[in-house]
Amino acid sequence: MSGYDVCSSTPHGLAEAMLCLDEVSKDAKGELTLLQSDVEECRRLRCRTLTSEHLLLLELSSHTCDSKVGSLFDGRLVCKDLTTVFVDGSGERRGTTQARSGGVRRQEPSRVVYRG
Repeated sequence: MSGYDVCSSTPHGLAEAMLCLDEVSKDAKGELTLLQSDVEECRRLRCRTLTSEHLLLLELSSHTCDSKVGSLFDGRLVCKDLTTVFVDGSGERRGTTQARSGGVRRQEPSRVVYRG
């Protein structure tokens, strides 16, 4: 798809688009396991908050359009504290990821923001 603007796309648009990322394109297979979840209600502010904590285990492998540089990132991605907080369909997710590829191991804090 030429001229596709990834930065201004909606989540649905990204899901429907046929894209290959520059340099890195991965297939991910694994498990997402719910460790715990809690719902809190604030009557004063009239809101409910869902907080969940997951264990994420992924095996990453090169997709057909992955580059030689991208293949260096094949390996395992683990997040033992993937925490999500949702309020009215919007949420924020944070966790500490550990990646292992080609004998190299990295640990990084990560942050992903979801907007509904």
